[in-house]
Amino acid sequence: MKKTDIQDRIQSLTPKQKELLRKLVAKKRSESTLSDSIVPGVNNYQLSYQQKALWVFQMVNPDSAAYNDTFLVRITGLLDIDTLQQSVEALFNRHQILKTRFELQGDAPKPIVDNEECSRLEVLDFCSLEESNRESTLSEYVAKERLAPLDLTTGPVCKLKLVRLDDERHALLIVIHHIVSDGWSMSIFVRDIVNAYERCLNGNETGLSPLPIQYSDYAVWQRKRIETGDWGSQLEFWREAWKDGISVVEIPTDYPRLAKQSSESARVPFHLDSVLVESM
Repeated sequence: MKKTDIQDRIQSLTPKQKELLRKLVAKKRSESTLSDSIVPGVNNYQLSYQQKALWVFQMVNPDSAAYNDTFLVRITGLLDIDTLQQSVEALFNRHQILKTRFELQGDAPKPIVDNEECSRLEVLDFCSLEESNRESTLSEYVAKERLAPLDLTTGPVCKLKLVRLDDERHALLIVIHHIVSDGWSMSIFVRDIVNAYERCLNGNETGLSPLPIQYSDYAVWQRKRIETGDWGSQLEFWREAWKDGISVVEIPTDYPRLAKQSSESARVPFHLDSVLVESM
């Protein structure tokens, strides 16, 4: 039946029939939402399928920092470092995934939430350096930390370093593995640190309220849906779409494709004038 035919039939219903249809649809949606809901507080920690893929990559390439996400947050004004440390602890307590490491048990990785030391804020003082050299030294330090691989087995999977440039200038360096974060979630990360800092300054020691659902709850829900066949139609779609294999897009390059994947790269800055940008 075409969509237009369905719309015409709905329009032909009486007001009473339309109201009954609306209630039936609402009930159906409610039942679907209830059956698909995530159950909070499940202690049977599991990796999501996305995490499993990232874990495999890191185990195959343990010296790789390809999935390190690095962020530098500039802080201007007077800073209470002890309060910032409290804020970081509140952040990690709220998002237990930040305290998670991934240990191989049997033939499968298991998330272990027991890494309390990972919330320790390391403080580095660059004030003894010549003021003209501080920014360049900071850039070198950030580049070095970005390329240092994170050990998923022992943790931490998230490191925070506070660099003091002078009394009113600090830089908070965040190096975090993609297995526990993404670019979008970093806005929540920074927001929660700021909120916790403000609350701690005002005497609220708890800093942040607990979340009703953790990522581990989502991982259990995701696996249950897939393993019980709820996503069978979606899997079948992609099996059909890729039944003849996935073709590799051969983009012209200066050098032949390497037999083994490498994340080595370089940055080449260039300028586009406003006229060209507008024309594009």
